[in-house]
Order: sequence, then C-alpha cells, then structure tokens
Amino acid sequence: MNNDQLFELIWKNNYIKNIIFQHLRSYNEYFSFSCKRAKELINYSNRKYLTKLHYISNDPLDYTEENFSGSIKVVPYGVTKLSLGSVYNQDIRFGDIPTSVRKLKIMNNKYEKTIEENSLPESISNLVLDGYTRLLTIGLLPKRLVKLSMYHYDQLLDPNVLPDTLQELYLAKFNQPLDIGVIKQSITILNLNSFNHEFLEGTFPISLTELSLDGYNIAPIKPGSLPNSICKLSMLNYNHQLYSGSLPSQLAEVEFRAFNQLIETNVLPKSLKSFKIIHGEYHPDLIEGALPNSLTVLKLDGFNNPLKKGQIPSSVTNLCLESFNQPLHQGDIPSSVINLELPSYNQIIKPGSIPLGVKKLIFNTFNQPINQTNKSFLSIFKNESSPSLPPSILTLSLGGLFNQLLREHDIPPSVTELNLGYNFNQPISPGSIPISVKTISFGHFFNHPIKVGVIPESVHTIILSNVFNQILKPQAIPEGVTSLTFGYDYNQPIVPGTLPSSLRSLTFGNSFNKTLSIGSIPEGVTSLVFGHKYIHSISPGIIPKNIKNLTFGYWFSSSFKIGDLPSGLEVLEFGWGFSQMINPYSIPDSVHTIILDTRYRDNFGADHFPEFIKTIKFKKSD
Repeated sequence: MNNDQLFELIWKNNYIKNIIFQHLRSYNEYFSFSCKRAKELINYSNRKYLTKLHYISNDPLDYTEENFSGSIKVVPYGVTKLSLGSVYNQDIRFGDIPTSVRKLKIMNNKYEKTIEENSLPESISNLVLDGYTRLLTIGLLPKRLVKLSMYHYDQLLDPNVLPDTLQELYLAKFNQPLDIGVIKQSITILNLNSFNHEFLEGTFPISLTELSLDGYNIAPIKPGSLPNSICKLSMLNYNHQLYSGSLPSQLAEVEFRAFNQLIETNVLPKSLKSFKIIHGEYHPDLIEGALPNSLTVLKLDGFNNPLKKGQIPSSVTNLCLESFNQPLHQGDIPSSVINLELPSYNQIIKPGSIPLGVKKLIFNTFNQPINQTNKSFLSIFKNESSPSLPPSILTLSLGGLFNQLLREHDIPPSVTELNLGYNFNQPISPGSIPISVKTISFGHFFNHPIKVGVIPESVHTIILSNVFNQILKPQAIPEGVTSLTFGYDYNQPIVPGTLPSSLRSLTFGNSFNKTLSIGSIPEGVTSLVFGHKYIHSISPGIIPKNIKNLTFGYWFSSSFKIGDLPSGLEVLEFGWGFSQMINPYSIPDSVHTIILDTRYRDNFGADHFPEFIKTIKFKKSD
C-alpha cells in the first residue's frame, strides 16, 4: 500500500468515524421530543432519532392532509416510549402505534374512544391506560404484556382477558367481584386499591409476592384466604380483628392505616419483619409478646400509650412512634433499636431512656434543654450524673421546634451528623459542637454571627440556614470544610481569603448577587453553583481553574469572552434567563456537557456548538 492509498484509507476511516459521532450526538440530543400538533411531528427534521415521544395533541395518529391521497403515520418507527397526553381522545387503529414501542401511556383520564383489536402491537410490555373504562375484550391487550396500569377501569374481568405473560397489574378504581382464575398465575405484583369484595382461598394466585388492597374493609380476612406466597401486603382501610392465619405465613412486610384493633399473641406471622400503621390512630395497648421477635421495623402512628419494658420486641432496630409523647424510662425502648424517630416527643430526656446503641435519633416537636443538669462533664465521668443522650448517636436531628441554648456536652461526642432544626436561632459558643461532627445543618432561622472556633475542624460539610446573612470572617469556616451551602437570604461580600482552601463544593443561595474578586472563590473548588439572582459578568480568573462543574441561576444572562471560563471546565449549566448566543470559541475544549433551558434551543438552535461537546441537554425550567 503506497502513501496515497494509506492517506485515502485514513481519510475514509476518519470521515466514517465523524459521521458515526454526528449520529450518536444527534441521538443523544434529539432522543426526546414533545409536540402539540401532528404536522409539527411529521415535519420535525430529527424525527428519525426519536426514542421518547410525548404527544400533546388530539390529532389522529393516522394523519391525512388536504390534497394528499394517502395518510401518514405520525409516530415514527424507532420510538420506544410513547406518551399520548391528557388531551388525546382519538380511536387507536391498527398501525397507529409502531412495533418499536415498548412502553405506551394514554394519559387522558376521560379517554372514551375505541382501541381496536390488534392495534396495540405485541412489542408493548408496559401499558398505561389512565382513563380507559370500556370493557376489556379478549385479544385487546398485547400478548407479551408484562405490566398493566389502569387507573379508572371498573368493569368485570373475563378470565381470558389478561395475557399469561402479565407480571404486574395496577387497577386503582376496580371494585368488581373476582372469580377464581381471573388473576393469572403469572402475576407477582397486584394493586387493587378500591377493591372491597369478599374473597376466597384461590381468588389470588400463589404466584403473588406483593398485594395492595387499600380499600378493603368489607369483612374480616378469613384465615387461609390470602396465599402464603405474599411477602408484602398493604391494607390501609382495613379495621377488623386479625386472627391466627389471617395473614400469610411468609409475610415479611405489612402496612395499615385505619387498623385500630388489639393484637393478640400468635396472630402476626413469625416471618414478619416490618409492621407499619401509617397516618392512623392506633390506640390499643401493646400486649407483651404480640409483636413477633422477627420484627425489625415498627412504625405506629397515633400510638400514645405509656410504654412498658417488653412490649416492643428486642429484635426491633428501626422504631418510629409518630404521636408518642409519654415519659420514657430505661428499658421501655429495647437496646436493639438503632434508628429511633419520636416526632411528637417533648418530654425531659432522662438519662438511660434513650438506649445505648441508638445511632440515629430524630425529633420534630422536641424543645427541652437536652441535659437537665448543671454539673460539669467531669462529674459525668465520675458517675455523679449521666448525659441524657447516649454516646452511640451518630446522626442527631433536633427537629423543627427546637430552640434551646446548646451547652458544652449537650451533643454526644459520637455525633457525626447534626441537624439543628427549623426554629433554632441561638448563639453558638465554642465547645457546644463536639469535635466528632462532620456535617452540620442550621435549619431555617439561624442568623447569628459565626465566631472563629465555634465550628470544629472536624466538620467537612456545612449547610447554613435560609435567613443567615452575616458577614463571615476569615477562619470562621475552618480549614477542612469541603462543602459549603449558603441559604436563600445570604448576600454578603466574599473577601478573598474568607473561605477555606479545602473547599471543593460551593453553592450560593438565590439572593446572592455580590461582585466577586479573584480569590473570592478558593482555588480548590471544583463545583460552583450560583443562585437565581446572580447576574454579574465573569472575567478571567474569577472562576478558579479547577472548576469542573459550573451552574448559573435563573436570571444570569451575561456573555462570555475567550478566557473567561476555566480551561478544565467539564459541565456548564444555565438557567431560564440566559438569552445570549454562546460564542463557541469562549467554551474551553474540556467541556463535554452543556445544559440549557428549552428557550435557548427555540431561539438559537444547537448547531453552533463545537464538536467536542458530546452532550447538549435542554430542560424546561420551573
């Protein structure tokens, strides 16, 4: 092979490679499309790249134009996810849906048209018919359907209507009697949230592993009527007595809401791991031994009876008592509990009442001094008094109402994640935050100056409150902090040297709009996010050279010159207000992803971006 032939071969290979890259880029850029008219989609120049289509139109999918003898299929082959929007109300005929479609949604909740037999291709494995209420006939559903969701369907089901391939069935409004054999043996997940008819053994197949009967409350569950294969059960409206055998023997998770019956011993299966009463009013006492020793997750909303030792089994590791507000004594909560949520608790915490071993403790309405003692920490070591919170806690959330002065040793020296809560607005003194803390969040109302030494050097993540708007002095944010998030109101000058050199991620709130100087942002920052109101132009050196991800907010609309953006930038994102056509030469060749509002595409398109940008995303801003 001579040099000319070699050159020609290399040139052809590079040409083919560039063509492939152009197509890949087009697939990445144009894979998704929303259209309001059929003609818009037919004339869309990039329709051959579409894989996801949202059709927000009531035009028929078999489009006929004046002075044209034939019809045009609106949805192109290649689309795999097709959503027909809430205004679509046309008959669906054979050929309207291409055989490439795998997931089809008809989202009109009042859809009243005809779906012809065989019009839904066998390629569809996931089908959503939001408003379809006509009787399902044999052969209407695709033969290879795996998942079916019908949110308004309430007609009798023939035993031969559902395909044998179906594995998941969601019928939100269905409330018709079920004959044995209607629900196929292939189905593993069944959701009948409005069903309220009595059922017998065999009504539900032994293939079921998850069952939701949230509307059922017509009669007590007959022992043996639910198949033992069910591992997860939801019966939110059920409020009848449970008997031995009422629940499946292999049941692992059960969820109620209206249930308010005394639970006797040997009623709940020994396999049960999670028992939840959510958003309910559970008032009966707990009988010792009624909750099985297999239980690891227990949530009792509405329960507010005094607890006694042994009522909660020693196997429970996750405990949430949403409404509980009774004094706690040592042993009431078993030592097995690791995650403890007491959202309504507002009692003095007695030493030992929160067991040693709890790693995560969450309050919501708690607003008591943490340690009811004025003794020194030395006296605690001498067993003269004990701290209220155990030294095993790693995550502590003091809740929305907490607004007590923090004293030294109030927070256990084990805590690594501290959330001071929505209402907290007390000055913080040195030593009140232990040196174990790595992440601290200041809630909403905190607005006191942060003095040097208040935040320990162990902290690496700080989330300041929404109303915090104090000038920061150098070293107030200690070296070691890698992530800093300002709240909504913060709008103070950032003097060079104020923020630590260890910082890697910096997020400003929506009010920040101060001019930045070279050095305001530490050189080590790799991720920088500006809020909605930041509008200042960027000059060379303002954005540090190590920035990889740069996000501008809602109103930023300044243009860029060559050298304004750092040479190592990889991801660049703009908000709704950005209305400048980007000079492609101002973008460093390290950038591989640009994210813009859809308005930019509508105004300028996307053809002017350099080829080294592999991904261009368009989003619709809120």
